This record gives sequence, structure tokens and C-alpha cells, in this order.
Amino acid sequence: MDKAAEFTDLLGRLKEGERRALARLISRVENGEFVDEVRSHLPVHHPGKSLVIGLTGSPGAGKSSLTAALVGHLRREGKSVGVLATDPASPFTGGALLGDRVRMDYDPADTGVFIRSFSSRGAAGGLSESTPDVIRLMEAFGFQVIIIETVGSGQDQLAVRDMVDLLVLVLTPAGGDDIQWEKAGQMEAADVIALNKADLPGTDFAVAGLRAIFELSPETAPPIVRTIATKNEGVAELWKTVADTAERGSHHPRFGPARRLLAAAQRELRRLFENAVDRDPSVHRLVEEMEAGGVDENELSRRLIKQLAHDSAT
Repeated sequence: MDKAAEFTDLLGRLKEGERRALARLISRVENGEFVDEVRSHLPVHHPGKSLVIGLTGSPGAGKSSLTAALVGHLRREGKSVGVLATDPASPFTGGALLGDRVRMDYDPADTGVFIRSFSSRGAAGGLSESTPDVIRLMEAFGFQVIIIETVGSGQDQLAVRDMVDLLVLVLTPAGGDDIQWEKAGQMEAADVIALNKADLPGTDFAVAGLRAIFELSPETAPPIVRTIATKNEGVAELWKTVADTAERGSHHPRFGPARRLLAAAQRELRRLFENAVDRDPSVHRLVEEMEAGGVDENELSRRLIKQLAHDSAT
């Protein structure tokens, strides 16, 4: 079977609900195969078909436990759930270390749940570049809710924000002082904050500290929900907050479509620039002008965008 026929066969089986076809397509896309086919045959994610949620936070915050608790709650509500649990890449194979899937407690016989460990491939931002294409596959399969859990290896894991409808930042009362939270940059990116392990000492102080961070800009303050994932406490409230926030912000530029459009435009401009910078003399001259200095960088950037758009159209 040639490549085109194989893709057509797998895609047809995926749309019929065959989980094995979904798993195979994800593997192929993760390895750089069928990427163009997925992008040409499947529409970009749009609100209303699936709600795509990102979970990020530092290691030890309980993201996997909270994801598992959310999955359980959603299944009790009758919603189908796909989970993409991003793990660190193996230094030997480049594949996922499978830690998140092992830590999650779920029923493998439940056909309404699909959990896939996914290698970060060492990408900056904590997510593989193929993540948006995998989201398309999971949405085409028909999951009502898709949860993307980041690798959680540091404070820069914010690439997920540009791929989801809504971002949940998972913190704990022992997660650090106010200065550390402000350094993270995650506070501004979060749409909802889950203060997990809320049975630990210092929870009230942590909530007060979080609210103080947003005192100067209360209009952008994300809701804070206390959760204890291991005891399934606060999970229903967290989901209601997520669903309400997503519905309320569906047309706001800080949510879903506008955010993803900007991110897609940035990725496309970066790709066009990288392709043109070495072979297009006019683009190369703009780079030289930038290096020489004395030229307004905003004007140069506008000229660069026009040049890249012209090159792309010809």
C-alpha cells in the first residue's frame, strides 16, 4: 500500500472510531510523517467541536493526578476525553518516558477515554512541534474534551497556551514565594489557576498571595480554585470554572481562536523567514540593515513581512 492510500485508509478508520488507527496516526505524525496530509485533510481546531484544555505547572504540582481526577469527573458526566500527556524525551530513543500514563489511574477498558504519552522531543516550551497536528487527529476522532498536559520541566512551559482554548496553571501552597510566581510568567498566561494539594499548610496564605499579584489588574485576574486531586475534592468546581471561563471568553482575543491565529501566523512567518534568509537577496539585505543599526526596527519588520508575503505568493 502506498503512502497516500495508507493515510486514506487510516483516516477513514479513525473517523469511524477505531482507536488503533488514531494511535498509529499519532505515532506517524510524531515521527514527521503524514504531516502535510493531516493539515490538508483535517480542519484547524475551532471552538464548539472539542474543548481543548492545557494543564501546566512545575513538577510535583500534581498535574497527572489532577488530569486523572478531571477525566473521571468528565466521564461521569458522559463526556468523551482524549489526553495528550507530554513526557520528557528519552535520551536514547527520543520517545516518551511514559511517566504520566503510568501515574494516571484510569480504566483501560473505558472506550470513552484515550490517554497517550507523547514525547516533548526536547522542544523549547515543553511540547513537541507536532502537538497541534495531534490535536487535529484527536478532534477528528470526536473527543468532546481534549486535555494537553505539559512536561512540567520548568517555568517556560507556555507554548501550550497558543494551542488550546484555555490554560489551567497548577500550583501548590508549597510552590514558592510571591517572587517566584511573578518570575514564572505563567501568571499572566493562566486562564484558570488550580491550587492543588489544598490540604497542605499555607493554603490561605498562598491564595492571598496569588490574589495580591493581580490587585493592580483585576480585570485579567484568573479564577482560583482549590483542589485536592488525590481526594477528588474541588475537581467538579474546577471543571465548572473551566467550562464557564471558556464559554465566557470564547470571543475574547485572549482566548481560543484569536490566540491560536496569532501563534499560527508567528510560526508561519518564522518558517518563511528561515527559508528565505539564506537564499533571498532582498531579505538578506534587510537583515544586513538591521545588523548595521540606525534603522527603525519596526519599519524593517514591516518591510520584512511584506517581502515574505510577496515571496510566498509568487
